[in-house]
Amino acid sequence: MAKKPIIEICCYSLADCTAAQMGGADRAELCANPLEGGTTPSYGILKMARNLLAMQVRAIIRPRGGDFVYSDIEFLAMQADILQCKELDMDGIVTGILTNDNEIDMKRMQMIIELASPLPVTFHRAIDLTRDPIQSIEQLISAGCTSILTSGATKNATDGIDNLSIWKERFGGQIEIIAGGGIHQNNIGHIAKHTNLLAYHASLRKPLNAGGQFGDYKPILSSDVKSLKSALHQSLLE
Repeated sequence: MAKKPIIEICCYSLADCTAAQMGGADRAELCANPLEGGTTPSYGILKMARNLLAMQVRAIIRPRGGDFVYSDIEFLAMQADILQCKELDMDGIVTGILTNDNEIDMKRMQMIIELASPLPVTFHRAIDLTRDPIQSIEQLISAGCTSILTSGATKNATDGIDNLSIWKERFGGQIEIIAGGGIHQNNIGHIAKHTNLLAYHASLRKPLNAGGQFGDYKPILSSDVKSLKSALHQSLLE
């Protein structure tokens, strides 16, 4: 029997997590600090999410905003956060480390994957910044990474649809490829039909005001998650 595709929602609060679960999401990527593009949540938020939610919750491990080249002290903090996630029995971690040359820092990623075990490790969209994404995927598979979150090395998943399709065909049996970047209810069906991927990542955030000043966003609505899931499932029937 063919596997059903899953929907992962990027959540920046416990309220977002609850709405995602009520809307039928399969998994949450839990982050803090949307203004920074997502950083590691606090211990308290992670613990409450673990206690309150039935769906899977993966925690982002990112000590700050900005680039993905980290100092030795920042890397130590990341390791401490990973141990905390293991203590809380999270369902996985999401992270990514690059070198100054925009290559994957494989030495550090190997250390993280081994430290996180048995938790699955997702390498996030930093992979889209690497000079040779195919080589990067091969390296992550070899290191034991279980998932990659990617827009197909383009600005968004719609633009990267051809790469996503090629990567699914080539690597889909070895690593989970999660399509992410600008996914919403009006394009998820198109992306799904052309890539046949089994995982889709969306934030579903809307600006708090018309201009979206200062990066303020409304909480996620469960109805939007339901609409996203419905659009995905409808595309599978067409």
